[in-house]
Amino acid sequence: MDLRTTQKPLKDSYRVDPEKALVTLTARGGNAEDGPISCNVDIGRMIYEAQAHPGVGGPGTGACSGDLLLGALAACAQLTCQMVATAMELPVNSIETVVEGDLDLRGTLGLDREVGAGSTRSGCASRSTPPR
Repeated sequence: MDLRTTQKPLKDSYRVDPEKALVTLTARGGNAEDGPISCNVDIGRMIYEAQAHPGVGGPGTGACSGDLLLGALAACAQLTCQMVATAMELPVNSIETVVEGDLDLRGTLGLDREVGAGSTRSGCASRSTPPR
């Protein structure tokens, strides 16, 4: 794939009309059949199932909302690194992105008012492997 050729008409269009470069992404959550421990997330092109984490009573057979959040961050970093390496003509064999997040489930379960619900720490790292 020739990324520059693909992106050229887009870049030209955005230079002429910067408003065209502004996009709004939307995801909608909806009820699933499993009651309060699962839901559907519709991103317009695909529907994903999310489940409560096993640490708060979920079944553990699917992705929890934290998994989906970290997956979105990993995809963003991965694609950005791949596209930048391609645009800069940097020779790499592979690029790997790892995203981690820590949760204290006491906040989600309402056990401690001092502990908030959600991620307490997150980090992202990307690594590329140059050709040999």
